[in-house]
Amino acid sequence: RLADAARPRKAAKLADAAKGGKPARAKPLDREATVREAYLRTLGRKPTDAEAEAAREHLADSADDARGLRDLLWALLNTKEFITNH
Repeated sequence: RLADAARPRKAAKLADAAKGGKPARAKPLDREATVREAYLRTLGRKPTDAEAEAAREHLADSADDARGLRDLLWALLNTKEFITNH
């Protein structure tokens, strides 16, 4: 299997990073696609233009992409729209 063939290389990269080697580079976040996907997965709809703009701004202002996305998802999961529909 192809996935099995990739495991040794991935494990080697992680081991190098743990030893102080160069960490693997993450791909830059496509904020437009990320916001759209977050809304689709949580609320089942695309964001309005205002919602998308606010979410993109939050992601841009976040310390890192993971933290910004985590904040966005928590905000969506705590909306009345999510709570009443799910």
